[in-house]
Amino acid sequence: MNGRCLAAPLLAMLVACAAAATTAEPVVHGRVVHVHDGDSFVLQLADGQREQVRLAGIDAPEKGQPHADESRDALRALLHEQRVRVQTIKRDAFGRRVAEVFRVSDELPELDAALAQLQAGMAWHFVRYLAEQSPAQQRRYAAAERKARNGGAGLWREPQPVPPWEFRTRARRGVSGSNASGAPSR
Repeated sequence: MNGRCLAAPLLAMLVACAAAATTAEPVVHGRVVHVHDGDSFVLQLADGQREQVRLAGIDAPEKGQPHADESRDALRALLHEQRVRVQTIKRDAFGRRVAEVFRVSDELPELDAALAQLQAGMAWHFVRYLAEQSPAQQRRYAAAERKARNGGAGLWREPQPVPPWEFRTRARRGVSGSNASGAPSR
């Protein structure tokens, strides 16, 4: 066999493996049993297994930031003890499902939890991961953040709210001397 004959099957196998590695896990259903913060919670599956889930597309204030408790409480009000549909996009470095999460209920309308957090001003649209969202979802999330920001909802009441990714970077670097707005202390 020549090199070309070997290359075609090898290429096909590599393409198939790459596709399998990027294919999203199937949709799972469960109940939210604990809300950690404004963008993550514990999901209990039907078999009793528990998994950590992070909402895709948003980033909520970290513990120690203004509005962190308010953001957590808002997500808790939306999801705690509720049934949800979870469409996993990927697993993060901590093994959590990063997913689109929808509240499903017989009594309440279906709800995109991340979009609801943006609409309430409880999170930022996490544009670092735009490639993981459809163009329509990108537009909905950007519009929801813009409307909350323009209306001064939630964390947008702050004059200069510090995005969580900046807060985490500062914390890793040991940067201090910031007040609640993120402006340098005097």
